[in-house]
Amino acid sequence: FFAFKQPTPWSVFLPYIGHPGVLRNPQSGGGYSLYFENLMNKPLYIVNGENDRLYPVSAVQPFIDILDEVGVNHIFKAITGGGHNTDWLPDEKPMIEKFKLANPRDAFPENVQWVADRTDKYNRNLWIRVDGLDSTNNQGLLQATRRGNLIEVTARGVTEFTLLLNPEELDFSREVEVRVNSKEVFNARVSQSMETLLDWAVEDLDKSMLYTVELPINSY
Repeated sequence: FFAFKQPTPWSVFLPYIGHPGVLRNPQSGGGYSLYFENLMNKPLYIVNGENDRLYPVSAVQPFIDILDEVGVNHIFKAITGGGHNTDWLPDEKPMIEKFKLANPRDAFPENVQWVADRTDKYNRNLWIRVDGLDSTNNQGLLQATRRGNLIEVTARGVTEFTLLLNPEELDFSREVEVRVNSKEVFNARVSQSMETLLDWAVEDLDKSMLYTVELPINSY
């Protein structure tokens, strides 16, 4: 769930003896729409048992094939003869710890993307937030790349969004430029705000991820 809907606080995801299809089920998992683009943001270490009575490897493999096809950073371990249990965990733990150490959390990655189908929640990934969706679409894609003070954005089905900016990643003594779908939509200096800093500090409770500027983009 967190990998698909709320990845911001996490460094990696460790799905054990599960299946993402459960989240799609209205009775057992909430009936959520799942977007594989959202799994591009954080690596996964996935483990399933060959003979799991609920989610055997054969049932999970089509999902793994999609991860391979789209290039999601992941490791998949199929436990030979394994059932719906974690008896394998002591043997696997050293590799899991190595995986976590190899993938520390980056609170301000240069590249970030998100697919959202609502704007009241599940609409943010790190420093981008979807605030408006085209009424003809049931979801929107936002991709952003930051290079110095230039932020290039691809927006599909998104009518409004917010960029959250940090003074360690951008030089606020110079203009910040934003291009959306190759069109310049903003090029000016921005003002840092103590209110913004405090609001997001309360929201995230994360001293390694502080924002001093909210930059709304709603015309492009």
